[in-house]
Amino acid sequence: QSSTSTNSNNNNKVKADTPGMDMVLEALQIGAVASGPVANQQTVAITTVEDLKSVLTQTGANTEESVLRSLLRRFRPLAPTLLDVVCDYCPSPQPGASVIQSKPLSLQRPQNAFPGFDQVQAAVQSCDTSPRAPTVAYVCKFFSSDRSHIRDPSLADTAPKEGVTENSNQESVLLGLTRVLSGKLQTGSAYHVFGPKHNETSPEPPKKAIKLYLLMGASFVLVDEVPAGHLCAVLGLEDVQLKNLTLCDTPEAMPLSMSHMMQGAAQIRPLVKVNVEAKDSRDVEELDRGLLKLSLADAAVEVTATARGERILACLGELHLEQSILDLKNVYCTRHDLELRTSDPIVDFGETTDWFPSEVSDFKSLFVVNEGHKNGDVSQQLQQPRQSSIPPFNEEEGLSGSRFGRSRTIVSGRGAALRLRVVPLAECVYQSLQQKTLHVVDSTSTESGGDEDDGNDLELNLRNLARALGFVDADSRKSKDGDDTSLSAQEILDMLLGCLCSVGTNGNVLMESPNLRDGTTVFGVEASETGEVYMPPAASEKGTAQDENDGEQQSATGQAEYEALSSCLKDWSNAKQKKGNIGRNEGIDQHATSAWRKMSGSVGAGFQLAVRSGPLCEEPVRNVLVLLEGAEIAMKSSSESSSSEYEPAKSLSSGMVVSALRSGIRCALLTRPARLIEGYLRLTLNSSLAGLGALYSVLSKRRGKVVDDSMVDGTDLLAITALIPQAEAFGLAPELFAKTSGEVTAPEMTFSHWQRLDVDPFWIPTTEEEREDYGELQQAGDSSTGLDNTALSYIRKVRERKGLKVDSSRTVVAAEKQRTLKR
Repeated sequence: QSSTSTNSNNNNKVKADTPGMDMVLEALQIGAVASGPVANQQTVAITTVEDLKSVLTQTGANTEESVLRSLLRRFRPLAPTLLDVVCDYCPSPQPGASVIQSKPLSLQRPQNAFPGFDQVQAAVQSCDTSPRAPTVAYVCKFFSSDRSHIRDPSLADTAPKEGVTENSNQESVLLGLTRVLSGKLQTGSAYHVFGPKHNETSPEPPKKAIKLYLLMGASFVLVDEVPAGHLCAVLGLEDVQLKNLTLCDTPEAMPLSMSHMMQGAAQIRPLVKVNVEAKDSRDVEELDRGLLKLSLADAAVEVTATARGERILACLGELHLEQSILDLKNVYCTRHDLELRTSDPIVDFGETTDWFPSEVSDFKSLFVVNEGHKNGDVSQQLQQPRQSSIPPFNEEEGLSGSRFGRSRTIVSGRGAALRLRVVPLAECVYQSLQQKTLHVVDSTSTESGGDEDDGNDLELNLRNLARALGFVDADSRKSKDGDDTSLSAQEILDMLLGCLCSVGTNGNVLMESPNLRDGTTVFGVEASETGEVYMPPAASEKGTAQDENDGEQQSATGQAEYEALSSCLKDWSNAKQKKGNIGRNEGIDQHATSAWRKMSGSVGAGFQLAVRSGPLCEEPVRNVLVLLEGAEIAMKSSSESSSSEYEPAKSLSSGMVVSALRSGIRCALLTRPARLIEGYLRLTLNSSLAGLGALYSVLSKRRGKVVDDSMVDGTDLLAITALIPQAEAFGLAPELFAKTSGEVTAPEMTFSHWQRLDVDPFWIPTTEEEREDYGELQQAGDSSTGLDNTALSYIRKVRERKGLKVDSSRTVVAAEKQRTLKR
């Protein structure tokens, strides 16, 4: 019913004989609740219209809303009605308690149960308080308290003396909030400490002696023992370095299972990270102890140490970070005068790639470009991405052997060469490969992030990937309408699953082409005296005039295999036929295939190492598919057998393969369109109509967008839900308050999703129209990397923070011009 008709009905007079009141009278007779005296009046049951008329006269109700409220309050009060529902539908407390306690009060069950594990589990679920029951307690969190609040004479002896200020922070102690699950916890006794990741293969847990205190308001009273079912504070566990743990008097136990509680906590992640360091190097150990205590006392704080010596402090927000640093200095570090230095907020990014313009429609076009380049056909040339030719990115080792996302990486010692290719991978395709079934992503979910490149169209992304990899011929598999109807989405997925080698994290996948798996694109090179594979002149390190004879000798060994493998990779479907037409020695290729299968066990480690840090700014690689396409292995005749037996000419260890694969993937990424992936935060706030314009202006300036706005019932406020990049979210609340004059509430931020920043960091204006819009390169940007766009500024900031070479510091634009500081 509309609001207009509702208001008109509410204004109408309602009496006991109004049409429809007879239905109200019948409803009051069903399941009536005896409410007793209400407002000092005896409530009697109504059975006739006269009784209803008397009630309305006493209450003075004459509109629909007032009549409804008066009748419900008298004859359907909320508290007794809710109690009746609970009694009718909920189980009895005694059997219900055993069912409910079995989930939160359950220990992690080992694969091979200990002899006394079942007894400990039964005691925990029944909260056994008998003297023979095993003692089990769970420490859920740690907190800091002042020594003056603890009534313990033994702690008074260790308190700091008067007049000593450098150790005044020792007045605080770290206590663990504990619930006793079974048995009796006793002061002075030693108990086994089980961490949350303890399992049956772990060594025997250590034992710690503890003290028990009862929580009496703001004070803590020392007690001798605490029985099961009670809460207490425990002292003596601050050196364990665990945020939650389980105590038990027997080693035949396991930690408490917290999977039901971690489901919601897993969605909460720190949003602000800074690097904390001491100004004086002598205070480093003191800072480490303070950070350890802070991480134990605050469950929302994460402290990590990197390989570069950084101490990363991660908090939920800017206000939480500010309070945590104050607590670190004033409470958890033992010196008040400890001086700290904090960095700017650290933002996590990801590195990925994008498609070439003609790569999806026909993957062979990239090879046609190379052929056109060799024949002098300039019209078919496709320009390499600029990052592969500008410093410091062109200093990557092995970059000369990569072109358009395909890389030929040489194993150390030149005993083998691997061919691989890198292409972008949609999130929905990654989920399908991980779950081994078609996975359709909801367009409104945060998993997709609302990409504008049809990231949620699973069938379209599968077909594009199959065409780009050459699994589907784009020329011969089209119908009259131009649609690919020969293979369904499930058939393409099965084809990809057949090539799957490893499914990594962050949306990365490693595959092995069918031709490489059956040995079609594995070529054995009958090694010369050097035992090396062919090195093209562009990729060879011997490029001087004095080594021309060596180059001619090397070109005669392995060049035929190099060209044959390149020809097979151009046409994936006819690779076997092309290899058969060459007239290869099948014996050497078979032994080379056996050698490759021994090497392939290390490709997974090389893949994981490569995607851990990308070539742009050493950030994790996301949403990338790596396809192993071929291999060339230098072989020699085995001295222990006949001439028909071959073995690798040089030793090929797993470390060599890992290093070569990492270098090849990085070089392949540098020869493709570069993109960054940034995290997005979902913020919710309330705003008045007066502050709405300034709110939209601030969000637009920070590249944010409003996804939902609705009126809050009963107020003139709007509930705003927006998305904003994490890098642009710092300092948002103060700016909103200043711009809107306090017309908005403080935004609540949570992590939403990862989304690709669709900006080429290395783009420069080339056409006349682009130069008119963006200006000349020497006037508007850096001579080495082009215009200063958003993605490029992020890359420079991350590289500068990590101590890497920054491109803008290598070249000075217009250095001969005089700079006037006064203007």
